Amino acid sequence: MTATSVSHFDLAERFSAARTPDQIFATLEQELDQVGYGKYIYAQMYISESGQRSGYANRSTTDPEMRATYARERIFEADPLIDHAAGDTRPKFWSEIFDPAALKAMPRPYRRFSEVADGYGLRAGVTFRLEERPMGRGKLVTGVSLMQGPGVAPKGHDAQFLRFQPRLLTMLDHFRNSLDPSDVARDYYDLSLRERDVLGLTADGMQVQQIADNLGIADRTVAHHLGQARQKLFARTTSHAIAIALRAGLI
Repeated sequence: MTATSVSHFDLAERFSAARTPDQIFATLEQELDQVGYGKYIYAQMYISESGQRSGYANRSTTDPEMRATYARERIFEADPLIDHAAGDTRPKFWSEIFDPAALKAMPRPYRRFSEVADGYGLRAGVTFRLEERPMGRGKLVTGVSLMQGPGVAPKGHDAQFLRFQPRLLTMLDHFRNSLDPSDVARDYYDLSLRERDVLGLTADGMQVQQIADNLGIADRTVAHHLGQARQKLFARTTSHAIAIALRAGLI
């Protein structure tokens, strides 16, 4: 049986056997490898009712240094690929992003996303929108970018993509149905139980001293946990951290 002839039933069986996010993503990696995609970026974007967009949880098989750069510079908040997925359901080729004219017309934060990917030789791929769901006073959009290895020409990828498109669409359909975005967020932010407790009590309106008394810990320990939670959630303030944690189902 060839990679392109695997049935809906076979794919459904494989993804349904995966129970945890790690297992689901491992299944995705195995299936993608069969059709020549060695790397992926899964990303979530929160869009408020006013239209403001912010990067959310993500997961990637790209180089650890590349992932660290994206996190440090908050590049996912200006990701032209997931931004595309928020407004268009058609697959988008990376060749459209890396076209010189398109790059020149992009705002600086968007160009930075492309510069980092290009620096690691990742220029050939395609982005899919997975789903959109209401969340708070806005919506959560998820998308996935599939990439071929460094050195692959974008146009060469685009021609090859048509051969595997039906299988990819089927694969991503089963992937989407098996994955809960909130599970990805919980894994991504990795708050400790105590950090979640402190953040939850803060969301309930408690002051630092009240939280310390409630949990039997020192004031400075409460402040430390709040600081750690803000850092892990990439939040600007404690209120911002609470908003992210509530949307992600962390508290």
